[in-house]
Amino acid sequence: MTNFITRGTFTLIQKEYEVIKKKVFEAGKVVGEALASGGGWHDNAVYDIAQNDQNILAEKQSQIELYLQKPVFIDDLSIATEKVSVGTHVHVCRSDNNKNSVYTILGAADAVFSEDKSIISYRSPMGQLLLEKKVGDCFSAPNGTYRLCITDINVWKP
Repeated sequence: MTNFITRGTFTLIQKEYEVIKKKVFEAGKVVGEALASGGGWHDNAVYDIAQNDQNILAEKQSQIELYLQKPVFIDDLSIATEKVSVGTHVHVCRSDNNKNSVYTILGAADAVFSEDKSIISYRSPMGQLLLEKKVGDCFSAPNGTYRLCITDINVWKP
Protein backbone atom coordinates (compact mmCIF):
# COMPACT_ATOMS: atom_id res chain seq x y z
CA MET A 1 0.00 0.00 0.00
CA THR A 2 1.27 3.46 -0.89
CA ASN A 3 2.22 5.44 2.17
CA PHE A 4 2.14 9.14 1.26
CA ILE A 5 3.84 11.29 3.89
CA THR A 6 5.66 14.61 4.09
CA ARG A 7 9.35 14.64 4.93
CA GLY A 8 8.68 16.80 7.98
CA THR A 9 6.19 14.34 9.43
CA PHE A 10 8.44 11.40 8.57
CA THR A 11 11.33 12.98 10.51
CA LEU A 12 9.05 13.77 13.45
CA ILE A 13 7.75 10.20 13.52
CA GLN A 14 11.27 8.73 13.33
CA LYS A 15 12.21 10.69 16.46
CA GLU A 16 8.99 9.61 18.18
CA TYR A 17 9.69 6.01 17.20
CA GLU A 18 13.13 6.05 18.85
CA VAL A 19 11.61 7.41 22.07
CA ILE A 20 8.85 4.77 22.03
CA LYS A 21 11.34 1.95 21.44
CA LYS A 22 13.27 3.00 24.55
CA LYS A 23 10.05 3.24 26.57
CA VAL A 24 8.96 -0.25 25.46
CA PHE A 25 12.35 -1.61 26.52
CA GLU A 26 12.15 0.15 29.90
CA ALA A 27 8.59 -1.09 30.42
CA GLY A 28 9.80 -4.64 29.74
CA LYS A 29 12.40 -4.23 32.45
CA VAL A 30 9.71 -3.08 34.89
CA VAL A 31 7.58 -6.13 34.00
CA GLY A 32 10.59 -8.37 34.68
CA GLU A 33 11.29 -6.64 38.00
CA ALA A 34 7.65 -7.01 39.03
CA LEU A 35 7.80 -10.73 38.37
CA ALA A 36 11.13 -11.07 40.13
CA SER A 37 9.81 -9.30 43.22
CA GLY A 38 7.80 -12.38 44.06
CA GLY A 39 4.15 -13.12 43.81
CA GLY A 40 4.32 -14.11 40.15
CA TRP A 41 1.96 -12.67 37.56
CA HIS A 42 -1.27 -13.35 39.42
CA ASP A 43 -2.44 -10.96 42.11
CA ASN A 44 0.46 -8.60 41.41
CA ALA A 45 -0.72 -5.02 40.86
CA VAL A 46 2.75 -3.75 39.93
CA TYR A 47 3.02 -6.45 37.27
CA ASP A 48 -0.48 -5.70 35.93
CA ILE A 49 0.26 -1.98 35.60
CA ALA A 50 3.67 -2.56 34.05
CA GLN A 51 2.29 -5.11 31.58
CA ASN A 52 -0.54 -2.77 30.62
CA ASP A 53 1.92 0.11 30.09
CA GLN A 54 4.14 -2.11 27.96
CA ASN A 55 1.18 -3.25 25.84
CA ILE A 56 0.03 0.33 25.21
CA LEU A 57 3.55 1.39 24.22
CA ALA A 58 4.03 -1.66 21.99
CA GLU A 59 0.76 -0.88 20.19
CA LYS A 60 1.87 2.71 19.62
CA GLN A 61 5.22 1.43 18.36
CA SER A 62 3.43 -0.85 15.88
CA GLN A 63 1.26 2.01 14.62
CA ILE A 64 4.29 4.24 14.09
CA GLU A 65 6.11 1.43 12.24
CA LEU A 66 3.22 1.33 9.75
CA TYR A 67 3.63 5.05 9.05
CA LEU A 68 7.36 4.57 8.43
CA GLN A 69 7.00 1.69 5.95
CA LYS A 70 7.60 2.35 2.25
CA PRO A 71 7.22 6.14 2.36
CA VAL A 72 6.37 8.13 -0.75
CA PHE A 73 7.38 11.69 0.04
CA ILE A 74 4.73 14.19 -1.00
CA ASP A 75 7.42 16.88 -1.07
CA ASP A 76 9.02 15.11 -4.05
CA LEU A 77 5.87 14.63 -6.14
CA SER A 78 5.00 16.67 -9.18
CA ILE A 79 1.54 17.95 -8.25
CA ALA A 80 -0.95 19.15 -10.85
CA THR A 81 -3.87 21.40 -9.97
CA GLU A 82 -6.39 20.29 -12.60
CA LYS A 83 -7.92 17.95 -10.05
CA VAL A 84 -7.65 17.22 -6.34
CA SER A 85 -4.81 14.88 -5.43
CA VAL A 86 -2.43 14.20 -2.58
CA GLY A 87 -0.40 17.35 -2.03
CA THR A 88 -3.09 19.91 -2.83
CA HIS A 89 -4.95 22.62 -0.96
CA VAL A 90 -8.63 22.39 -1.84
CA HIS A 91 -10.87 25.43 -1.41
CA VAL A 92 -14.53 24.54 -0.94
CA CYS A 93 -17.72 26.46 -0.33
CA ARG A 94 -20.75 25.09 1.51
CA SER A 95 -23.83 25.57 -0.62
CA ASP A 96 -26.18 26.05 2.36
CA ASN A 97 -24.35 28.94 4.06
CA ASN A 98 -21.61 30.02 1.59
CA LYS A 99 -18.94 29.32 4.23
CA ASN A 100 -15.50 28.77 2.70
CA SER A 101 -13.01 26.20 3.96
CA VAL A 102 -9.63 24.93 2.86
CA TYR A 103 -8.53 21.31 3.16
CA THR A 104 -4.96 20.16 2.69
CA ILE A 105 -4.81 16.62 1.32
CA LEU A 106 -1.79 14.81 2.74
CA GLY A 107 -0.96 11.38 4.16
CA ALA A 108 -2.58 9.63 7.10
CA ALA A 109 0.41 10.29 9.37
CA ASP A 110 0.39 13.98 8.45
CA ALA A 111 -3.23 14.24 9.55
CA VAL A 112 -2.61 12.34 12.79
CA PHE A 113 0.56 14.14 13.87
CA SER A 114 -0.29 17.69 12.74
CA GLU A 115 -1.96 20.29 14.90
CA ASP A 116 -3.29 21.93 11.73
CA LYS A 117 -6.93 20.84 11.54
CA SER A 118 -7.15 21.70 7.83
CA ILE A 119 -4.85 18.75 7.05
CA ILE A 120 -6.82 15.65 6.18
CA SER A 121 -5.73 12.24 5.02
CA TYR A 122 -6.38 11.21 1.46
CA ARG A 123 -7.73 8.00 3.06
CA SER A 124 -10.32 9.81 5.22
CA PRO A 125 -13.98 9.94 4.13
CA MET A 126 -13.67 13.62 3.15
CA GLY A 127 -10.32 12.99 1.45
CA GLN A 128 -11.85 10.17 -0.58
CA LEU A 129 -14.73 12.42 -1.63
CA LEU A 130 -12.36 15.18 -2.71
CA LEU A 131 -9.86 13.11 -4.69
CA GLU A 132 -10.12 13.48 -8.46
CA LYS A 133 -12.66 16.35 -8.21
CA LYS A 134 -12.14 19.51 -10.29
CA VAL A 135 -12.91 23.18 -9.74
CA GLY A 136 -16.66 23.61 -10.10
CA ASP A 137 -17.51 20.07 -8.98
CA CYS A 138 -20.11 19.84 -6.22
CA PHE A 139 -20.84 16.87 -3.96
CA SER A 140 -22.54 15.90 -0.72
CA ALA A 141 -20.52 16.08 2.49
CA PRO A 142 -19.72 12.73 4.15
CA ASN A 143 -22.69 13.07 6.51
CA GLY A 144 -24.94 14.05 3.62
CA THR A 145 -26.48 17.09 5.31
CA TYR A 146 -25.02 19.72 2.98
CA ARG A 147 -23.24 20.11 -0.36
CA LEU A 148 -19.77 21.42 -1.06
CA CYS A 149 -18.44 22.98 -4.24
CA ILE A 150 -14.75 23.16 -5.12
CA THR A 151 -13.74 26.74 -5.84
CA ASP A 152 -9.94 26.40 -6.20
CA ILE A 153 -7.08 23.90 -6.08
CA ASN A 154 -3.51 24.87 -5.21
CA VAL A 155 -0.28 22.96 -4.69
CA TRP A 156 0.71 22.36 -1.07
CA LYS A 157 4.21 23.54 -0.21
CA PRO A 158 6.22 22.36 2.79
